[in-house]
Amino acid sequence: MLLPSPRPSLPALGAALLLAALPALAEGPTEPHNRLIASTWTVGRYYPAGFDQQLALTFKQRIGESEDILFKTRSWQVGAMGAWNPANWSARVEAMVEPIAVFQLRAAYDMRSFFGNYGALLSSTDPNQLITDDAINAAAAADLDYPGTVNGLTIEPALQAAFGPFVFRNTFGVEYNVWSVRAGDTVVYDPGPDILRPARGWTLTETATLGYIGVGSHLFAGAQYIWINPVGVDGNQEHKVAALAAWTFFDRGAEHGLFNKPTIVAVAIFNVVHRGRAGLFPTLVAGFSTESDLLGLFGGAPK
Repeated sequence: MLLPSPRPSLPALGAALLLAALPALAEGPTEPHNRLIASTWTVGRYYPAGFDQQLALTFKQRIGESEDILFKTRSWQVGAMGAWNPANWSARVEAMVEPIAVFQLRAAYDMRSFFGNYGALLSSTDPNQLITDDAINAAAAADLDYPGTVNGLTIEPALQAAFGPFVFRNTFGVEYNVWSVRAGDTVVYDPGPDILRPARGWTLTETATLGYIGVGSHLFAGAQYIWINPVGVDGNQEHKVAALAAWTFFDRGAEHGLFNKPTIVAVAIFNVVHRGRAGLFPTLVAGFSTESDLLGLFGGAPK
């Protein structure tokens, strides 16, 4: 019997993006005009098992000098991310613009390279390919996984709002991915979101989050609805509901620079509709993040 394999773990990306958006959703001091942010994420997952270590660098600049609640967070940003786990490495470049506090638009280009182990790259011509843990572990034991890459482009508009301590965010994603699968294969198992995708094609996603910010902005608690639709792979849509909580131990502000906002995140994702693991037992995700404002290391972040 194989032990649970450390395949890629990507569900915390949604939590990471949500936590990054919280300053725009919650009342607080105006950010510095320019920021250069280094952030880290260490993420683990169970059912299926997974692990990721991520490092990102983001340059963010405010647009204008308005102190109006709708416009004081106007900004644009560009960033790069690198990640590693025992099954693959990945890299991302992305850009985001927030022209008004209630709307963001994000575009990202991702590349992942799989090492050919742990059942992390499995493909076929069968849209009903089994994606249960037993089937994936059996395929890995039979050496049916193989090295390969995937390149993808994502466009994500998001609407967000705050009502006192309550925040709402809705993100719609359009992804196009190209996998380097064996000749003739049309579908591939993507272990990150734990879904069967087209080997070359579109995936649509929808994530709606309702959250509460409390205890002096240390606590975030909320619920999510997640929909994933791999276009053209009939019978493989997924519907999930999740409970998530995060605790930020302290936030000393951008001017303090190194090692700020250490945050623990816990997520329980219930797979309401999922061909591989629908049932009462949830997918469990835990993560730890930090943030450093590098401009704050050199005499304070410019205002």
